[in-house]
Amino acid sequence: MGQRIETKGCSKCGGTMYRTVDVDENGVPTSYPQYVCSSCGAVE
Repeated sequence: MGQRIETKGCSKCGGTMYRTVDVDENGVPTSYPQYVCSSCGAVE
């Protein structure tokens, strides 16, 4: 069990959106939380 950080571009401000995905021992994601933009606070 672990976590990894995923990022993508924000469609609102062009900043960077982050989310922390929980993964199992094989690296398979077990949850898909929403992305939150570090610049404008938008959520996707």
